Amino acid sequence: KNCGLVRINPYYTEDFLKIFYSEFYSPIYRGSRKCSEEKFNGRISYGNLIIENIENIIGGGISNKKVFEIGCGAGGILQAFKLKGNDVYGVDYGKEYLEFAKMKGLNVVEGDFNELEKFGQCDILILNHLLEHITKPIDFLKNIKKLFLRPEHFYHQRNAKLFEFMRELERLEKEID
Repeated sequence: KNCGLVRINPYYTEDFLKIFYSEFYSPIYRGSRKCSEEKFNGRISYGNLIIENIENIIGGGISNKKVFEIGCGAGGILQAFKLKGNDVYGVDYGKEYLEFAKMKGLNVVEGDFNELEKFGQCDILILNHLLEHITKPIDFLKNIKKLFLRPEHFYHQRNAKLFEFMRELERLEKEID
């Protein structure tokens, strides 16, 4: 009730979301099916802010880490981590944005988070404004923790009031069960 997230019920199906994110998301929310250098560079700047935030929290620099981003778009955030000497991998549904990322030399694949499994586990996982797009966020968080995160890891999620959101989802799931 205080998490700030409003969703329809029932929520969209996984099949619908795959079509939406591969065909319609970029033109509606990113303004174009293709990424521009300007947008990419803006995401690099945002990635540098994420890096600075993580470095402030852990009290040191970030390099030689394996970094995953789910919902990476053209990979600007990943590029910021790559420029710091990290091994980066991303996944998204937007083919044109992924093509741009590949032209920049980034390791990106098309599909959902399960596509990252072939790259093993990561030290840093980036979920930037992602949970609101997931059909079952609690199950999703449990799966990614088990599949991807090394015992000593850092997780970056950008959502308003994330912890209240997660508590409310858990409460609602208990009510429904």
